[in-house]
Amino acid sequence: MPLDVEDVVFGGLASAQVVLTQHQKDLGALVIDIGGGTTDYILYADGAVKQSGCIAIGGDHITNDISMGLRIPMARAEKLKIEEGSCVLGNCFPGEMILLKDDSGFAGKEIERETLNTIIHMRLRETLELLKRRLDEEPFINYLGGGIFITGGCSLLNGIDNLAEEIFEMPAHAAHAQTTSGVTAAVENPQFSTAIGLIKYAQAVQTDRPARGFGRILGRIFSGRR
Repeated sequence: MPLDVEDVVFGGLASAQVVLTQHQKDLGALVIDIGGGTTDYILYADGAVKQSGCIAIGGDHITNDISMGLRIPMARAEKLKIEEGSCVLGNCFPGEMILLKDDSGFAGKEIERETLNTIIHMRLRETLELLKRRLDEEPFINYLGGGIFITGGCSLLNGIDNLAEEIFEMPAHAAHAQTTSGVTAAVENPQFSTAIGLIKYAQAVQTDRPARGFGRILGRIFSGRR
């Protein structure tokens, strides 16, 4: 079925529409959406967008690091990241191992848990520190009364909120789309935040465009008004 592109929307903006409340935008809040290939971010202060952008590092880079560092296939590395991954260091027993079973030609092997956690921790720290350096170029990061909200698939990694708090020196939370009528718990998974935000955006455009036009819709979103 042929499809046409109606609009192009920044992923971070879409995620923010369902992760943040208007009150949180007014207080000042930073949304960090860590997807597969990129990390999108958008910062609100006084209800309006002050900074936004994209870093070309995401969860796929973590998976690649695991694959290269542990010498395992990418598919096994992704599964290991999701099922066993953590960015917290020093929270396991010395020498604690993870057994990767034989599967489809993969011989299987034992992986040291702390090694896995270190690989994940180092890549996430690099990403968040790079983001902080970007945000420090403007003063708005000092006005985040609502804190930091991390979404996207990587927000499910154990300890990512604590790592963000350490780097940014302010409260951080793993976040997902706010529950709305008809939205199931499965769709509330943070990896779907951008998709749900795009649906909400499209609904707003369909409702308001005939009377107000696209420019008014975009202006209303960036000014913080819903």
